[in-house]
Amino acid sequence: MAAAALATDVRGPAEAIAGDAVRIAGRTILLYGAVAPQPEERCFDNALPWWCGKNSRERLERLIRGGEVHCLDKGRTADGKMLGLCRVGGVDLAESQIGNGMAIVDGTRGWTYLDAERRARRAQTGIWHGNPGGSFSR
Repeated sequence: MAAAALATDVRGPAEAIAGDAVRIAGRTILLYGAVAPQPEERCFDNALPWWCGKNSRERLERLIRGGEVHCLDKGRTADGKMLGLCRVGGVDLAESQIGNGMAIVDGTRGWTYLDAERRARRAQTGIWHGNPGGSFSR
């Protein structure tokens, strides 16, 4: 049983490719429970656009820089990408991105992050600043 569990772990230095996705050893892993704007997407702060997707990716990159990212396989998307519960230095990457307003809770999974999203929304941080719906667009 332990060998099977270890086979689903992916760990190593990572690169942030979006605010909700990392690449480890050439493998794309989506942060389980989080949905972030993609790098080319914008948010609106009181109707003024800003590049929230780029900011989200940059924040995740700063969070993982220099550390070993450890992702536990939580399943696959319809197109076969791995969903991972990912941590670096004990920090849950999805919870950190959601709690800092750089991602929202995925409506189909990730309900454990609802409190983090509520805190970010109340604080009006990240995508929630001047944007009560937390929406983003291309």
